[in-house]
Amino acid sequence: MLALAAYLVSGVDKLVVVRAKQHICTEYFIRFFNKIHNNQGYNSKHGKIQTIAWLSGEVRQTLTAVIDFINQAWSLYLHILITFLVFYQTVGAVISLIILACFALPALLVLTSRQRIQKLSCTNQADNIKLNEALPVQWDYVLFGNASRHHRLLDAALDGYFGSLRRYVRLEQVIVIAPVAVCVLAMVGYLSIADVPLVQLAMMVAVLPRALQLLGSVHTVATINTQFNFIKNKYQGVVNFLPAYRDLATHIQPDKLQIYSNKQQTTLTLEALFDTISRPAGTHPDHIRLTGANGAGKSSLLKLLKQHNPAATLITPDSDFQYTTAALSTGQEQLLRLTELIHDPQNTILLLDEWDANLDDYHITVLNQQLVALAKDKLIIEVRHHQGGQLGGFCQQQPTCR
Repeated sequence: MLALAAYLVSGVDKLVVVRAKQHICTEYFIRFFNKIHNNQGYNSKHGKIQTIAWLSGEVRQTLTAVIDFINQAWSLYLHILITFLVFYQTVGAVISLIILACFALPALLVLTSRQRIQKLSCTNQADNIKLNEALPVQWDYVLFGNASRHHRLLDAALDGYFGSLRRYVRLEQVIVIAPVAVCVLAMVGYLSIADVPLVQLAMMVAVLPRALQLLGSVHTVATINTQFNFIKNKYQGVVNFLPAYRDLATHIQPDKLQIYSNKQQTTLTLEALFDTISRPAGTHPDHIRLTGANGAGKSSLLKLLKQHNPAATLITPDSDFQYTTAALSTGQEQLLRLTELIHDPQNTILLLDEWDANLDDYHITVLNQQLVALAKDKLIIEVRHHQGGQLGGFCQQQPTCR
């Protein structure tokens, strides 16, 4: 019955571990997205790639490893404690103290190697991110780029990741193997010089399988102690992670921007633009266009406007709201996504960045007419680069905003 009970407990334990992994991952994802919520300084293509690589790779690996480590550690230490007490009563104090010293030796080695382990864990974590970031680049090289170069970046990323992992494993094995070797040599030396009674020797032979199991536990404990620092440092890296940040305000050049209001038929200042978007949704409809040279900060300005009013909906070429799952062309998918977003009654403030990319002149004209009609009830602020004559009532020559 006890064996059956233990078997059932082990099954429940596995279920608890899975639920714990789900809980810790869910909590982390929620807190992470709350931390960066509407902070547009993190909103970039590189930041998105970096974050997806981080969340889908390093975060799940580390958080699930933490749960597995805790589950393994407490059961292992409990098992060792019970086994050691039985062993002490059977073989005496000297052999027991030698084994106890072998359990302490890995802790000392881990303590002296702590900085090295910390450095290796940080390096391995950074190399893992680089590997995950290299995968979409590899995709582009294979399908779009020069075939002679497409393995270089991925090979370098793989070498970096497994290189740091090999260095850690080498250090771990030194910490793991040394205590077991010392323990065996110390026991052999003691038995060689000590006058051990035959009865005690017989008892040692009788518990030999248990002794070998305990020596195996020394190996496992040394591994656990080493992994504790490795996983702890990786967990701290996971907790403190934030994607690359850009100060958007420094990328805006007001003297190179033109801001034109179709409703007022005049140019606006930056202050007037921010005042417009600050008003309650639906109270100040307008159709505003931002133009300017490359690098003037048009996209950065849209992101700041979004940050200024979280109720606004920012639509960029990189944004993906998963409105479509069908196999559509790039233009068809963008057309469907735009149509659904701009006609959504909840989206009363629309910030559109190069929405006409990948669309033909006909569909640009159709969508532009829809935007003009929607601007009677919504505030629409757009950045446009397509020049096909379809300006929807906008003046062709717009004076510079000052």
